[in-house]
Amino acid sequence: MPFEEKLRQMSDRVNERHGSLLERSTKNLAGLVASVLRNGAWSELSAKAEQELKVAAEDTLFHSECLDASGYLHEKVLSSGRIVDLKLKDDLRDVQDQIQGMFDSKEAPERGFVYIAWCQRPEEYWYVGKARTVERLNLSAHGKLARATAHATQLSLVFPSQSKEETLSGVEASIHMIILALTGKLPELNDRKETVPVHQGGKHVDGLARFLTKIANQVRASAA
Repeated sequence: MPFEEKLRQMSDRVNERHGSLLERSTKNLAGLVASVLRNGAWSELSAKAEQELKVAAEDTLFHSECLDASGYLHEKVLSSGRIVDLKLKDDLRDVQDQIQGMFDSKEAPERGFVYIAWCQRPEEYWYVGKARTVERLNLSAHGKLARATAHATQLSLVFPSQSKEETLSGVEASIHMIILALTGKLPELNDRKETVPVHQGGKHVDGLARFLTKIANQVRASAA
């Protein structure tokens, strides 16, 4: 299966699942806040109530980031970008030459890209990174990509509609998040989750935060 089709399926699954989970977690968070207010316990939260609020807020943020990642990928890649797939072989120099030839022949766009080293069967994701130029994509140099090629069978190059640094970083972070949402972990050789740009999920959470802030401000103004 081409990675573009794979990514579209993954993104759609995340959007469908975490859209409903975000709605549920937001209602749960609102219910916990209402319970604290009803009981008059806001000035001295119990350890249990504090932990429940923390978990509910973290769940809400996670689901919103999943939606952000799905929306960002649809906007920047799946609706207007391009993805090129290559099979990784034992002779990495041959693969490197093939990549360079794609850029020389204009088969691949001359702009920055995000790359994914992965396997289709069994489904495994080894490393996701970004490069501003093809020269930065060195398969045989020491580093995480070189380590990934020892396990991965495919290398996919994702060209967003724009190659600004912030766009490449956003696509890279969004692919991390989609993989994390579906597999429960980051790609094997990525050791940290990058920041996903705010999209529809983040706007939902921002709206909730503004509402709570407005209430807090009104209470302070009344008490002044």
